[in-house]
Formats: sequence, structure tokens, C-alpha cells
Amino acid sequence: MRLYDTMTDVIKQGGTRRGANMADSSVMTILRSWIHTDEADSWRHGNFNVSVGVDAQFFQAVEADAEYDLINPHGRKTRRQDPAKAVFDAMVENAWKTGDPGYVVLGSNQRIGIRIRRPSSDGSRVRIHAVKQPLLPWEAVQSWEPQPFNFVAGDILSGRFDFPRLKEAVLLSTRFLEDVIEVNDYPLPEIERLAKGNRRIGLGVMGWAEALVTCGIPYDKDEALKLGDKVMSFISGAALEASESLAKERGIFPNWHGSAYDPASKHYRGQKLHPRIARARLSRPPERSPSPRACKVEELSLSSRLLIPATTRRR
Repeated sequence: MRLYDTMTDVIKQGGTRRGANMADSSVMTILRSWIHTDEADSWRHGNFNVSVGVDAQFFQAVEADAEYDLINPHGRKTRRQDPAKAVFDAMVENAWKTGDPGYVVLGSNQRIGIRIRRPSSDGSRVRIHAVKQPLLPWEAVQSWEPQPFNFVAGDILSGRFDFPRLKEAVLLSTRFLEDVIEVNDYPLPEIERLAKGNRRIGLGVMGWAEALVTCGIPYDKDEALKLGDKVMSFISGAALEASESLAKERGIFPNWHGSAYDPASKHYRGQKLHPRIARARLSRPPERSPSPRACKVEELSLSSRLLIPATTRRR
């Protein structure tokens, strides 16, 4: 891992822009010491986003303050048992210190249906991701993460979201990212083929804690979760609206047939849409029924992101 990290730091795009890697490992196969990284040593893997793979069984063990099996990946035999809550607390503590690790939900990549508070004295530094959206081999995504603080109107502690301004920004950014897909200079033909076929874009937020402060809402309260759900559902709906509008101008994304939007596809999820951008499935709160505009922000954090596939190529 350190070798890849060093290579990424040496090989830069245009001599200035370094790359970024993602490293995921199942919580069932890692030692608790791997999660702990001193802040002074975080530079060693500065070109990686590190995540721990978890599943519902692990979070059930956390809630019950029980132990879970630590599996040796070579031979798949149980090595020992670790206390789930202590491991989860270590993830939270180190994320507060250094920004890593995040976590990725294993299996079907659906939300685990469990709400767990992450104690933190400074929510602005917590970056445990709610859910990571996986990409296919060779796939690329163009991303934009606005500062939600910029869309809060009013005085500190009594601000309110300016949703008309936010919608305008999302509509413009969706079109802009769609254009980037087309004009981007891809390093390999495999990446270009899939990037332009699925046309994924990423929209999220960065700086959620600052927005909550302006609204006078504590980071760890249910009100913050509800507002996060509202904001990200709004962003998802506005982006999908922009995507379908672009599809009328430029056509649907090339890989629409056989996708989750195609009723004839085995991957069809009940939403016959014709967007320009292919959209990744988003997690939803358990109390809500599936809806094309509903995206889960139950664990919205400083670096939450949702992926939506964009449009097709210009004609």
C-alpha cells in the first residue's frame, strides 16, 4: 500500500495534480491496530482514502456490545474475536483525528438500516462516510461538492437554507459536469469508453457542520439528520431533473438499455426514467418508500457524496 501511495505521489498529472486511491478492507479481516493511525503518521498514506468494510451483522454486534469473528483471509478461518464496539469507536476516533477510515457497506451495498450515533467533540472533523458508491472497473466519475454554508441565508444560529439558490447551482453543476465528461482527456480508451457510456457524476456536500452551526442545529441531533435528508433529497431531485432535461437535448446515456432504468433489464428497479446521466442507486431511510428523489443522508458527514449517472454524448 505504501508503494502505491509513493507511486501516486511521484506520478502527477501535468506535474502538479496528484492522483487519489481508495483502499477498502473488510472489518472481519483487519486488526484493530490497522485502524489506528497517528495524526503525525497520516502522511504515509496521504494519497489514499481508507475505508473499513462493514455489514449489518457487525453493526448489530456494535449495538449489542458483542464480539465478532476476526477471519484470517488466508484459509478463511476464525483467528479470534474482537469487541465490535471497541473497533467502531476506534474507527470514529481515528476519523476524527485524521479523516480516515471511512466505511463501506459490504454485500448488496444497500443501507444497513441501523442508526448509530458517532460521539465527537467536533463534528466538523468527522469524515466517516455514510455509504460509498462503487464504480465499475475502468469507470470514472466527475464530482462537485459545494459548501452548503453558502446556501444558508440569515444570521448565525438562525439561518435557513435558500433552496431556490441551491437548485440553481445543482442545475448548472449537472450541466457543467456533463460537459466535463465529454471534453475530458482520458488516460486510457477503456476509461473513456465506460465514462462516456455511463456518464456518472457525483454531487454531495463538503462542510455540513458549518451549515448546521449557521442554522443553529447540533450535529448529533435528529433534527440534523432530518435536515440532511431534506437537503440531499432536494439535490438528488434537482440533479435528476437536470439530467432528464439534458437527455431531451442530447439523448439518454448510451448504456441505458440493460440499466436499472430499462424495464426490460434484469436490473430494473421500477423507475422508468430517461436521464442523460446514469445514476447510482442511493440509500434511503427505512421509513420512506423508494422514490426517484429520495437519497439517504442518515449519516451525512463532511464528505458525503451521492453518485448519479449523467447524460450521453453530444450529437
